[in-house]
Amino acid sequence: MKTKNNKTNSHLITYSSQLATFMFQLSVIVCLCFAFSSCRIFKHQEKSFTEISKQQQEEFNSNFFNATKERLLGNNENAVKFYNQCLKIDNNNAEVLYELASLFFKNRQFKEALFYSKKSVENDDKNIWYKLLLSDVYSKTGKYQDAADLYEKITDTQPNNINFYFDWINNLTFAGKYNDAIKVCDKVQDKFGMMEELSFQKEKLYIQMKKLDMAMKEIEALIQKYPKETKYYGMLAELYLMDNKKTEAFELYKKILEIEPDNGMIHVSLANYYQSTGEKEKAFEEIKLAFTNTNLNIDDKVKILLDYYTFSEKDTSFKNQAFKLLRILVEVHPDEAKAHSIYGDFLYRDKKTEESKKEFLKVVSLDSSKYVVWEQLIIIDNELKDYTSLEKTCMTTIELFPNQPVPYIYCGMARVLLKKYDTAIEILKKGKVYAGTNKPLLAEFLSMLGEAYNEIKDYASSDESYEKCIEIDSKNATALNNYSYFLVLRNKDLEKAEEMAKKANNLSPDNSAYEDTYGWVLYKRQNYSEAKKWIEKAMNHDGNNDSVILEHYGDILYKLGEIEKSLEYWNKAKSKGKGSDLLDKKIQEKKLIEE
Repeated sequence: MKTKNNKTNSHLITYSSQLATFMFQLSVIVCLCFAFSSCRIFKHQEKSFTEISKQQQEEFNSNFFNATKERLLGNNENAVKFYNQCLKIDNNNAEVLYELASLFFKNRQFKEALFYSKKSVENDDKNIWYKLLLSDVYSKTGKYQDAADLYEKITDTQPNNINFYFDWINNLTFAGKYNDAIKVCDKVQDKFGMMEELSFQKEKLYIQMKKLDMAMKEIEALIQKYPKETKYYGMLAELYLMDNKKTEAFELYKKILEIEPDNGMIHVSLANYYQSTGEKEKAFEEIKLAFTNTNLNIDDKVKILLDYYTFSEKDTSFKNQAFKLLRILVEVHPDEAKAHSIYGDFLYRDKKTEESKKEFLKVVSLDSSKYVVWEQLIIIDNELKDYTSLEKTCMTTIELFPNQPVPYIYCGMARVLLKKYDTAIEILKKGKVYAGTNKPLLAEFLSMLGEAYNEIKDYASSDESYEKCIEIDSKNATALNNYSYFLVLRNKDLEKAEEMAKKANNLSPDNSAYEDTYGWVLYKRQNYSEAKKWIEKAMNHDGNNDSVILEHYGDILYKLGEIEKSLEYWNKAKSKGKGSDLLDKKIQEKKLIEE
């Protein structure tokens, strides 16, 4: 072979259960709707229903009831229709307008949401919920100043709700009104006292305004109030660095170490400091101290290594440092799957495939729940051509993630290469179901099935699989090549085989396997001179160590009358591995022998 790459009762029980659940939900909805009718609709009657007839009142209530029911059931389109029927009776009903605005807002129909929410507030400017919805719509549509103005009014009526002040500040910030936002911050501070979140907000605003001195004063005030809180020193140090005050920043880092000698993050800050002063060796020493520190969260260490992953692609010095840090990481955190995972990523990228496999195996021993790691192990086994291990890894992955199609196809491929053809077909047929609408993947399943069926001489099933594969993916070069080759081996449909082999080479040029197939089709069609050219191409593209290609070349030479040279290539073929079953006889009898 040439390797190319009772049941009805259970349904009734389920249906009964679903029906019971639905009926319960419906009863709850009915109760809620009655509650809304009594608490909301009739309350509004005092204002607007004096002007309409009793029949209209009843129609309004019925429509509102139905709208509420449909909304609670999630049938928003029907709800909108019933709410609109309400507006035909009472077009200024603030509650209906609000409900419509809410539905449109949830559906991200912001133009409609804005229209109805503005009207609801116009008709009832006392209702806080109507104003809050309108402010949300303003924010979502980029009308930050309008939202801020509305929050100013909201805080007038809700002066003790601090969240509304922060919403006011945020919208002013988004509107670019930094001075106004700071004034609101000062107002909040006067009312509620100093708080961390407010100081951080002011610091960010001052940075935006490029007033670093004012930003520093905000953090200094926090340090004065909380002198043992080291994160404030770190924030102040960062501001100093932004202002090119490196000496002052360094003194603050030393202060942090005095307060918290086991603070791991300070070493990261110091590393950044030394990096900014050009002292790269000191910077790396601080990073190593950070990595040896068990108090520093592994996620912070992984973030640093991700930066190294990017930098090391262009600078080998970063790669050497990264591997030193990785070794520290797995020593300090031996039972953390994340540590071994990122180490494995670096090793794999560095083409240390065997070592990376050990790390990924450690990952799945600690945490087997991540499919992506299992898929990486599958890829590694395939690259290592360890098909026994590949089959085992795929089967474990299938047990854990039975709906993932990739492990099935790799398992099928491994079994084909291990000559376990029947079980290969079994696993490929099972996995094909999970390819779903992924046509390229489905084509790969069919291509592999074609090869497996061919090996057990079920040629009808093999041909059918390849035909379906090529119908789905007419540019699948592997399938075109393999199907062509198998037809040639059977001396069947040689014209079609030639056409497919030619197309495979057009799709994927300079592929020695594909060139050999095309050359061999030409040989079978007795076009020996062209066949020779294509086999020579194959040998020039790494095919000169392939016993099959070398034997093919010898056969062609024999047909062209170059007897001595053909014998030379048959002997070369034998030295490179196992050729055809007739190779030894060709050499012994010094003549071409064909089946």
